[in-house]
Amino acid sequence: FAEMANSLKIGDIVTCEVISPGFDRVVVLVMLDTYLAHGYIYVRQVSELLYVTDAILRRVFVPGTYWSCIVRRIDQKNECFEVSRTEFLRQNIPNIRFGKPYDVELIEQRRGQLIGYSDELEGVFIDGNVGHIPLGKCSALVASTRGPLELTFCDGA
Repeated sequence: FAEMANSLKIGDIVTCEVISPGFDRVVVLVMLDTYLAHGYIYVRQVSELLYVTDAILRRVFVPGTYWSCIVRRIDQKNECFEVSRTEFLRQNIPNIRFGKPYDVELIEQRRGQLIGYSDELEGVFIDGNVGHIPLGKCSALVASTRGPLELTFCDGA
């Protein structure tokens, strides 16, 4: 832990492996070169668009998957890192490319709104009648980067 804590600073991008999702946080291993340390993502740091439930955490943050995050806090006492997906997603918007398909997890929010969520982005689908679209993995294109990202289905659903 000490080597990582001395090398990382608040705001650095790190890769995290999901260990256990659920309830109020996602438990992760924070990676830096060959070092590993314990960490967590609080539910409120997962998404700015989703009302994140335990079911959503378990569906999206599967143990063994990898996610890009921003270091929010280095907890010297407990030897762990608090990391944020929302800060990473916000910071990553300039790297989003129009015309590039992104694989996203399709999640339905209240009032039938569909949200696409991936390691690189989260956005709102702007396609019309989407009642027939099954939830799960799909490919999306970015239609707009103003406000929340606007997404559209690659296959013209």
